[in-house]
Amino acid sequence: MVKRWQKAPFARRSGVLMLLVLGAVAACSAGDDSDADTQSQVRADGVEVTNVTITPGNGVATARFTVKTSHSLHFNQIVLAVRNAQEEMFDFARQTDVTFNGTRTFEGASGALANGDYSAWIAYTLDGSNWRSASSPITFTVGGPGKGDAGTGTDSGSGTDAGTPPGDSGTTPPPPPPAGKTLVFDAPFNDTSNWTVGRSSSYPGATNPGDNKLDYISASNAPDADGTFRAIKRSDGKWDADLVTTEYSQKKFELKPGDELDATVTLGPELGAWPAIWTWGKDLSSGVQPGHGEVDLFEYHPDNVDLLELSNHVSDGHLDYRNSNNVKPGKPFDLKVIFGRSSVDWYINGASIFKDGKGVPANWTAYPIVNISVCAGQYHPAPPSSLSSMSYKVTNFRVYR
Repeated sequence: MVKRWQKAPFARRSGVLMLLVLGAVAACSAGDDSDADTQSQVRADGVEVTNVTITPGNGVATARFTVKTSHSLHFNQIVLAVRNAQEEMFDFARQTDVTFNGTRTFEGASGALANGDYSAWIAYTLDGSNWRSASSPITFTVGGPGKGDAGTGTDSGSGTDAGTPPGDSGTTPPPPPPAGKTLVFDAPFNDTSNWTVGRSSSYPGATNPGDNKLDYISASNAPDADGTFRAIKRSDGKWDADLVTTEYSQKKFELKPGDELDATVTLGPELGAWPAIWTWGKDLSSGVQPGHGEVDLFEYHPDNVDLLELSNHVSDGHLDYRNSNNVKPGKPFDLKVIFGRSSVDWYINGASIFKDGKGVPANWTAYPIVNISVCAGQYHPAPPSSLSSMSYKVTNFRVYR
């Protein structure tokens, strides 16, 4: 099997990196075994990226790349996506609202970059929400003191350079998909065609006291655009809490066996909070799915400050994962769950933490849910009377198939 991508080598001369050039590269679609490192690839939508050049300096980098289209296309955004060793993103050379047919070359400079190694690739979105990777990753290193200023794209004035780190919108460009998989879901939480707010068949109504919860959901309780989910205390002592699910949405996206769900999670410290990412399956023609199709990618209760509850209710798999380095309020972690037929597998920050050895059946299908609930006190402490709000954050929510 030919490798789908490979990081380009880099060289040093007198402590300064030589220019890195990755010519004629583009992302391969899932199942394409062609060599993206040595041969330009044209995507199914007619987009081709060539001549990606990154020049590192002291605390800054500049980039130049060429985009070719086989027909007239409007790009909502084109960007050089940049990631450091801590998985933080530092995009630059961003172009917005660009329409063309043929070839255009773009340039831009980064904002201030700390010393260290970075990987970068070209990503674009046509509709503002579904990001596509359009070049193979390459690496570069920034060394030495100094700061660079954000640059401006030079595409005849038709693009602008954001030059700032992403992370506030919850819709940063995705990395290249895992080998053999394709990105199938990448919708921000405010995309009403993909997400429904405050309604789920997992709730018997607006609240679920049978699960010892104080929260109420409604169409007016939506997360912030940056992926922050909140619960706000009402005057009657109950809580209005944010919940989104693909169930009842226009597109009704469903998870299937073999899917991989990725997300970045930042927990909050408030006692009584009950944040979770989980699934809920619709009834099949044969009846209710085992465990209602529920897989808890994680549940968290701050009284167990370093513990995540991981559960496969479909096939009875469970682990209380405790790690004070990875699990703590305010520190983001990358969550990955693969819904395999023979095992549901959990990963934190790229490391395997649990394989349940049970999996999900071939006919399993489920809607993803992201929410924050409030404990009523039976299983975990209720919030103190002085507390009026609680929150946590979910970004980079994506599904690969």
